[in-house]
Formats: sequence, C-alpha cells, structure tokens
Amino acid sequence: NELNEYELQLGPDVKIPGKVFCSTALGTTGSEFSFQSFAPGTETGFLHSHKSHEELYFFLSGKGEFQVDGTVFPVEEGSVVRVSPAGKRSVRNNGTTPLLMLCIQYCSNTFSQEDATDGIILKMGSLSEMILKRNSKQMTICIKSLMKNMNIVVGCSIGCSYCYARNNCRRFHITDDFSVPEYMVRKLRIIDTPKPHVWLMTRMSDFSDWKPEWNAEIFRRMKSNPQHAYIFLTKCPDKISFSTDDKNVWMGVTVTRNSEKKRLDDLKRNIKAKHYHVTFKPIFDEIGDIDFEGIDWIVIGTETGHRKGKVDSRPEWVLHIADQAQTQGVSVFMKEALLPIMGEERMIQELPEQFTKRLQ
Repeated sequence: NELNEYELQLGPDVKIPGKVFCSTALGTTGSEFSFQSFAPGTETGFLHSHKSHEELYFFLSGKGEFQVDGTVFPVEEGSVVRVSPAGKRSVRNNGTTPLLMLCIQYCSNTFSQEDATDGIILKMGSLSEMILKRNSKQMTICIKSLMKNMNIVVGCSIGCSYCYARNNCRRFHITDDFSVPEYMVRKLRIIDTPKPHVWLMTRMSDFSDWKPEWNAEIFRRMKSNPQHAYIFLTKCPDKISFSTDDKNVWMGVTVTRNSEKKRLDDLKRNIKAKHYHVTFKPIFDEIGDIDFEGIDWIVIGTETGHRKGKVDSRPEWVLHIADQAQTQGVSVFMKEALLPIMGEERMIQELPEQFTKRLQ
C-alpha cells in the first residue's frame, strides 16, 4: 500500500504510479533496482528496452501477464523473469489484487568466473555481538542497519539547503510540495509489527511541523506498542510545547553550528520527555563548549551527498564534541560517513542499552 504514495515521472508526458527507484537511498554502485505496484487492470502502458542493461523481474504478490518481444506468459507470486537488454517488455495485472514487482537492472555480460569466487567467508558473530564489539574498534556499523525509518509525516517547512529528504521527495514524487508536511495516516499500521525495532520517526520531517492532532493519534498508537523505541528530531524546539512520559521515546535536536547550541536548552525547556539526544550533522563550524546535562545520547556525522558548497566535518570538531560527551557520561555514536575522516581507530559507536535490547 505504501508504494501507492509514489509516482515516477520519466518525462513531461510519462508518469508511472506506484513505482520507486531505490539505489540512491541504499548507495548501490553496480546496479539499480525498483519496486512497482500495479493495481488490478493496469499495465506498464508502453514497451521498453535497454541499450546495455539486463533486467531481473521478481514478482512478490498478485497475478499478471508479462510480454517480451510479442510473447505473452503468466506471472504470479514467486515468478522470476530475466530479460536481455534488447528485449521489448511490458507487464499487465489481470488479477483482482495488486501485482507487486521488484526489478533489478545491471550491465549485461559483466559477470565472469572470477566474480563467482569474489566472496570471502569471515568468522562473524550475531548482530548483538557486533554491537558489543563496536567499542573495541573492531568494526564500523552503518546506523541505517540498526534503525528503521518511519516516514509517517513527509515534508518540512524549514528549508535547509542541505536537505536530502527534500531531494528524495522530489525525485520519487512522494508529495506535491515538500514545504507543506503531510500526515501519511495509513502508515500507522506499521507500528503494530510485533518484532521490536528502533524507529526514526522524523527522517523526512521536523517534529516542530507535526500538528497536535497528528501527535495525539501517533503517540496513542506508540503507547500501545511498547516493544519499539521511537526517536524524534527537531531543529526548532523553541516552537514546540510537548510532553510525553513514555519511557521508550527519545526526543532530540539537530545542532550544526556553534550558534545553535541553545537548542539543547530549548529542547529540555519546551519538550518534557524521559530521554533526550542530540544529532550533530552536518557540522559547519567548531561547536565549542557544550553542556550535556540531561542528554543521554549524541550522534555525530558529516554532510553527505554532492551539494555545491558541501562542508566536511573536521576531525578536531568531531573529537571536541565526543570528548566532552564522554567526559560528561553521554554515549556517543559516530555515523559511518565519518570513517574516512576519523579513521577506524578513532570511531566511537555506542548505543543506549534500550536500543541494543531491541536489536538482539
């Protein structure tokens, strides 16, 4: 159902509902992949081929028909179809339920026998063991592998120049206007999943834009699902008046420069919560001395992407923040993008115990 919120625009006259490309979000470098949902009675609407890309189609649910070079055959859940670059292809849903498809495209004739032996078997432990090993500098973990995004509100009125969420919204056409936040009420059901998760609730929004009626409904659902931990972020704590006594809710602020340090005081003054955290990402200058009283956890990162004027975090900025936090008894997590800046030996990746319990 979530795919129905996407629309891919290939040109001024070509719009594909229910389709989203995902390689940018995951940082893949050798392939592109997409998900697409066809409503009953709908089809691709055109034939297409490729210059050099082979495609694999995996059908995850529903029933339909696949056409390649004039040959039509049935597909259903579990079907896998490979199409060479020149093959003229299209898909149609002739069933009564949505037809869900995963498509992976990659350059043809590039996989050799040598590639088949590329894998290296390593002696690794479980995820919980990996988490425990972080502090011994044995490995750096991507924070995205530890937390899941709950894009239950999409849009932000702040308008930061470095905003990746706005770019993703435009690319995948999630909403018409990113500056006007929208509440995706249908995503509430995701909170009901019984397996414990750590949810980042504001990946594509700022909590200061959330309306009181949204908060009431969302936090009511969260209270019914205490198996999860929930993380919120804002850049405008001075505009918020909010209180929660939920022990699994973490309210935080983003600080990107020295002049924004007062957000920590605004956070604790205007948002009453059991747990507070701070994210320093991106970092545009030396943050200076920081009073971490009342803060339980901090995350430090650097600007990613290819924005003109992009600023990389300096090692001395990162270390000054981390040293102060650890001196004051605050857990520190350096995001994986800092690895080439800091080096493996200086990476710190600490998680609150409440998170590690849910990741085991």
